[in-house]
Amino acid sequence: MTRRPVDARRRFIIVALIAPIALALVAAVLQLVMLPNLDATVAVHWGFRGTPDGFGPAWSFPVLTAALGVGLPALLSGTALASDRAAARRVGRPAAPTANSRFVAAMVLATVAFLSVLSTVLVAAQATGPGQATAGAGLPLLAAAVAGLACGLAGWWVQPRETAPPVEGEAAHALDLRDEESAVWVRTAMVAGLPLALLVGAALFTVGLGVVLLLTGDGAAGWITLASGAVVTLLVATGTAYRVVVDSRGLTVRAFAGVPRWRLDPPRHP
Repeated sequence: MTRRPVDARRRFIIVALIAPIALALVAAVLQLVMLPNLDATVAVHWGFRGTPDGFGPAWSFPVLTAALGVGLPALLSGTALASDRAAARRVGRPAAPTANSRFVAAMVLATVAFLSVLSTVLVAAQATGPGQATAGAGLPLLAAAVAGLACGLAGWWVQPRETAPPVEGEAAHALDLRDEESAVWVRTAMVAGLPLALLVGAALFTVGLGVVLLLTGDGAAGWITLASGAVVTLLVATGTAYRVVVDSRGLTVRAFAGVPRWRLDPPRHP
């Protein structure tokens, strides 16, 4: 009995789009169920001493959880798929998720899991009774970080490694070099113009919106929006431009931010 080949695109859509949206909507529904047990104004930010120093409307938790949980996966997964399609068109091969798309999908799932668990635990803590907000956000942050890390690792693991079909072309010819000479090939590879513009625009807009919300006194929306902007900025720095180097050490591909990084050692001849 032969195993069916893994559909990389279907796995990507599940990890980057379906799973995070479902997780965020479940978290938003749980928060709505607990909403009647909350005061009209709740703590939305805690200082380093564990005491709340920012407050906002209780309804902001489920609204922002649902908005970010749907908006981030839709934007980032759509951009990654468009970038893969453009890259495949340039080399004349069928479009398929790349290693960069695999990283984006895992990052999206981890981020939405972190935000969903954090907001839900904070709502639950304040719904148990008056004064519970003073307990601090340390344990909720720890629980959210563990959930985000676990979901990110699971999202990376369930996606197959890139198995793009070979591209037809002429074989490379060895350069005629002297013993004291060496050769190096360097090139910068970037995602297509439209996906790159969308990601950069989304990062700038989200960070700017978060700053505006904080300045106008909306702490809950401001901090969550800033966190989302930081995630988008990280994805722009790690997944939109790469430095490709071919030298005596083999093939090295490194994002401008330094990570992720891949290396393929040259073949060793006897």
